[in-house]
Amino acid sequence: MNTQSVIARPRRTRTLRLALAFVALVGIVTSACVSESTPSQPVPVANIVGEPCMPGVGVTVVVDFQALDDRISIGCAVGPQTDGLAALTNAGFTINNKPGAPASTICQINNQPTAGYPVCWLQNYWSYWKSDGSKAWSFSEVGVAAGPLPIDSFEGWSYSPFSEGDITGLKLRRTVNQIKALRG
Repeated sequence: MNTQSVIARPRRTRTLRLALAFVALVGIVTSACVSESTPSQPVPVANIVGEPCMPGVGVTVVVDFQALDDRISIGCAVGPQTDGLAALTNAGFTINNKPGAPASTICQINNQPTAGYPVCWLQNYWSYWKSDGSKAWSFSEVGVAAGPLPIDSFEGWSYSPFSEGDITGLKLRRTVNQIKALRG
């Protein structure tokens, strides 16, 4: 019997076992990753209430309530607006229905969150988004008091949980183009 063939068999067997174990491990890791990244339930489609401004009419305001009640409300503030606060109220939304919110901040929109301040300030907040109507939403780097806002621009509000290191919050669940497509 050749001593080299006796020595080679255990090495081949060990190599084959290691290769099979590696393939099995890759399969387990891959299926675990796919399972975590693929939602088991479809993401619910938000209920949309209201309509955007027709072209040339005013500033469209979009409020995405996210987890508060799975609704997106849209309103039209007729004409150019002095700032985001004016656009929000002129589009028919109420703000800060309960006292206590710091000045020049948006704590509640249409009584949401119902708990009001300090929940809206310490646990969650309204992230503020803008678009000139020709581009995608972008997180607003200026406050609600900045203006003026031209006709055909879009203002967006999205209720977001605080997350360390994330200042933008949750993106609105509808794009500017999807909102424009809702025009009557």
